[in-house]
Amino acid sequence: MVPTTAGSSHKIDFVREELIIDVPQDMEPAQWPECCIYRVPKRLRQANNEAYTPKLISIGPFHHGKDELKEMEMLKVRYFKDFWYRTGKCQKDLASVIKDNEVKIRHCYAENFDINSEDFVKMVLLDSAFIIELFLRADAGEYKNDYILSKPWLSNNIKEDLILLENQLPLFILKELHNQFSMSEKNKNISFLELARGYLNHDDKEEHAEKEVKHAEKEEQAKKEVKHAEKEVKHFTDLKRYYYCPSDRKTGKVISDLYNATKLYEAGVIFKMAKNEGLLNINFHQPSHLEKCPCFSCSWLLGLLC
Repeated sequence: MVPTTAGSSHKIDFVREELIIDVPQDMEPAQWPECCIYRVPKRLRQANNEAYTPKLISIGPFHHGKDELKEMEMLKVRYFKDFWYRTGKCQKDLASVIKDNEVKIRHCYAENFDINSEDFVKMVLLDSAFIIELFLRADAGEYKNDYILSKPWLSNNIKEDLILLENQLPLFILKELHNQFSMSEKNKNISFLELARGYLNHDDKEEHAEKEVKHAEKEEQAKKEVKHAEKEVKHFTDLKRYYYCPSDRKTGKVISDLYNATKLYEAGVIFKMAKNEGLLNINFHQPSHLEKCPCFSCSWLLGLLC
């Protein structure tokens, strides 16, 4: 035990009095419960920066105002104009939905942004109107005269930008705007999530289409999937991930030794491509061999969803 003198004891008491950390009473939490949109970790960006960076269009606050993406801003305004006319409402009515939900929208992002309220509302409204108008045009088959849809290369690049994690708006605000303003007699039975799935997953559905399955059966299955997803999906990156997940999400046995397809084939496993299946809907025929495995093309884009 180390003895202390009266002087040192007085010094300790003084330090205790001085070391008081000032904690603000209104200090915000590190992360809000609504938080679902993040920046890509630096480790992943260093491996492939381009894979996580929008090439043509910015959506939301992370890449807002970047010089290399400003070319598409005027196109957003054109789409907003048509969306505004489509609704038959005044701009204040549209903006009020964003304004009323501004705090909740901001809480969906993992960062605070130095954007004043007016500019934030304008940004979200412009980006939301662009997305909804694009999806409505695609659903109506308005390809011939549309600047984006008439150019497959441009439409595909826009799709890639729309599923990037840093390029997202919360899905709830898009659904709110669509439900209040852009639903009509023609599309009243189509939810916003169905519109989004139709545009973002169009190529996937064509590639994996089962020729023997009737169109009506496929549509019925798609509606069931969308109804399920309504409760879970937070944004478009999440939507894409959702449709790549296995339909049966039961936890199975943990496999300690994983072998690649080449080694499995050499060991006698026979692979058969399964059409119209989810990416991870892999079936094992008891007792020991693989029966069906969805065939897919690996690309940098799939890396975004991992």
